[in-house]
Amino acid sequence: MVRETCVSWVILEVWQELIDRINILEATRLAMRAGVKAMAEPGIEVVVDHVELGDLGLPIHSLKGADGTYFSVAAASILAKVHRDGIMGELDAVDNRWDWSRNMGYGTVSHRRAIGRYGRSYLHRRSFRVSPVLP
Repeated sequence: MVRETCVSWVILEVWQELIDRINILEATRLAMRAGVKAMAEPGIEVVVDHVELGDLGLPIHSLKGADGTYFSVAAASILAKVHRDGIMGELDAVDNRWDWSRNMGYGTVSHRRAIGRYGRSYLHRRSFRVSPVLP
């Protein structure tokens, strides 16, 4: 329903190698800038949730809590979450040792235990510190 309501939208994926190289904030900023450029049209203004994107040649408003105020930002958040959750479900179907479909990639206790038991998969960020969890 969100996709049908939006005038335009784009999904960008950032792989863990890039996040490890430039950090999660810079990877997020890079993807958001690419998304804005992909959809930019003359006369638009951009609202994002609390990430400064720099000069892209159009008005950009970076507001803390924008997803609670602007439908477009909330919709973008929903689109991203649904996309990521779909990927996690597909990964879980291939190899469920990390319980992807239940933790959706978040550092839950069961996910951290799985990392302790099986190590990191090729998809885990090396820059993410995993705190130990007792069995």
